[in-house]
Amino acid sequence: MASIFTVLRRLCLSIYNWILFIGWFQVLFLTLKTLKESGHEHIYSAVEIPLLLAQSAAVLEVFLLLCSLRSLCFHLIFFPSVLT
Repeated sequence: MASIFTVLRRLCLSIYNWILFIGWFQVLFLTLKTLKESGHEHIYSAVEIPLLLAQSAAVLEVFLLLCSLRSLCFHLIFFPSVLT
C-alpha cells in the first residue's frame, strides 16, 4: 500500500513541476515577445497574470516545505519511534 502512495506522490509532484515549468516558460516567452515587439515599457502588463501565478506557486511550495519540516521536527521530538 505504501508503494501506491509513493507512486501517487511522485506523479503529483511531476505534474506540479511540469505545470510550473510551463508557467515560467510562458513568462519567458511573453517577456521576449513583448520586448521584441513593444519595448521594455510594456513587459509587466504582458506577463502580469502568468508571473503572479508562477510566483504564487513558488511561495506555496516554500510554505509547504516549511510545514513539512515543522511536522517532521514535531514527530522526531515527540514520536521518534514512528519514524524508524
